[in-house]
Amino acid sequence: MSDSALTCYARVVSSHVEVHHGDEGPRPVLVPTHGTELTVNGKQCTGEVAVQVGDSIVVAAISETLPGNWSLWVSPNNLAAYIRLQPGKVVMRSLPDLPPAERLVIIPLEVMESVPAVTLEDLTARLGQERMLPRADMSLLSIITQATEPGQYLIATGVPPTAGQDAEISLFFEVEQRTEKFYHEDKSIDFRTRFEYTTVGEGQLLAKRTPPVPGMPGVGVRGEQIPPKEPRDTKLVAGPGVKYHAVTDQLVSTRYGRPVLRRTPQAVTVEVVPDMIVKGSVDLRTGHISFPGDVTIGEDVAASFSVWSGGQLRVGGVVENARVQALTGMVVKGNIIASEVQVGPPLEFVRNLRKVLPKLTEDINRLIAAIEQLRMRMPPEKKRFETQLVSSLIEQRGDEFEEGVKKLCEQLAGLDHRLLEIYSSTPTGTLDMLNITKHMPGTPEQVASLARVCAGLTEKLVLLNPEQADFAAHNVINSQVSSTGTMNISGGIYNSRVQIGGKVSLQGVFRGGELRAGGDVSIKELGSESSVPTLVTVSTAAKVQVGVGWENATVVIGPRRYRLDKKHIGMTFFLEEGNLIMR
Repeated sequence: MSDSALTCYARVVSSHVEVHHGDEGPRPVLVPTHGTELTVNGKQCTGEVAVQVGDSIVVAAISETLPGNWSLWVSPNNLAAYIRLQPGKVVMRSLPDLPPAERLVIIPLEVMESVPAVTLEDLTARLGQERMLPRADMSLLSIITQATEPGQYLIATGVPPTAGQDAEISLFFEVEQRTEKFYHEDKSIDFRTRFEYTTVGEGQLLAKRTPPVPGMPGVGVRGEQIPPKEPRDTKLVAGPGVKYHAVTDQLVSTRYGRPVLRRTPQAVTVEVVPDMIVKGSVDLRTGHISFPGDVTIGEDVAASFSVWSGGQLRVGGVVENARVQALTGMVVKGNIIASEVQVGPPLEFVRNLRKVLPKLTEDINRLIAAIEQLRMRMPPEKKRFETQLVSSLIEQRGDEFEEGVKKLCEQLAGLDHRLLEIYSSTPTGTLDMLNITKHMPGTPEQVASLARVCAGLTEKLVLLNPEQADFAAHNVINSQVSSTGTMNISGGIYNSRVQIGGKVSLQGVFRGGELRAGGDVSIKELGSESSVPTLVTVSTAAKVQVGVGWENATVVIGPRRYRLDKKHIGMTFFLEEGNLIMR
């Protein structure tokens, strides 16, 4: 509808309201909106109002300012402070000309402008109250107080604390109980030697603790001290077979065996287990076994494999076409077939050391005493010649002393390295054994090292008794057996060579082969009905008891020999006045 067609209307022209209607109505309606102010006949109207010609109508556009907001936010660690801004707004409104309408909605024109959220005075006052001015970035103050966009500003930073160092535990052994290796130096593969089992020796350093180092405190945005995080401490705990040395903060092994490590957040515990347990068989899954302590095998020792034990060896099954050795004793519940068995320490080594050590130890102790006397009596003016005089004193010990050192060196040089580890009793004992005895000691330090070697060997020899290295099995078949102690066979021995240092108890048959023993021998059945050659040899003081003896079985006692020419039952052989007696 055109303006001229309206008979009732109101309009705004140059900020004034014009009203037009007929005498009898209807009347136009004015509708104020946000940002406008409507007054009719002196009364402010907030809602719709009908007006007529002659009313006093005033309409105004109201400008307003919407304040901004700002905040100071400090990070939880007190190392950073931020100013967060939401600027204010100024709304400038004006009243536009509005066309005629029966219901005139008065909508102003708006122009919006952003204004800063904070003044310089307010900002510096707040920073002062929070004790942040010394650490505030002053270059940001003018930027913040003039900012007309929302934002966040890093106004102050602290100094973070310097982290300390946690306690450190250094381990000097392989944590894994075994490590796998397939290749030899020539790149060939031997699956029997695929594993190396972790062992440690007596006196070996196992672990060392480096204490925690505390950190340095930091400074917060308000100047407060920020303590550093406490470094984590870890203690060393000595389990069985391990000793803790408080002065050096170290764990040292007190026996031979396999190290076992247990970790908790507060402690590291190390123990040395003196035995090794193989639940199944010794085969490709395990490789060869070599362990300085007791070894227990739940099942068999498979063909072509070997087991070496520095203590007792126990086999729950059979040993077939294998090599088994034990230093202090062996028990095989099953049969030993086509195998090599050795029980006990090397007798020649033990005997020779028992001959050499006492005299050599006595000479070394005398030499050490003489060196001390020389040092005590030496005048101050001759102290500078001390080294030459001591060396001269050592050289004067003579050929006998030098010969003793050489014999000891020869015995150690030919010893299995595994036995060398067992016989050394100090952390550097093995190194001393291998190196100090190579040459005639020429310095007091070398003499002292040689004294430690002799003392360690003497201690070990006292504890090591070859006569107690006993051997027991069910049957021995086509095998070679050597034991420095006694032997107990619950079954029989067939076509085998057996050397025993002590007594022998054979509850079954000995048929084919040779048995040598240092003590009495008891055999249920000797030889065979088919006259298989079977030989028993014992020392002159020993007796041989036989339940049943067959033709072509021979008993030798000392220089005397008796060969059975027929079946005998219930015999005892012994020497009496140089003659071999059979009863």
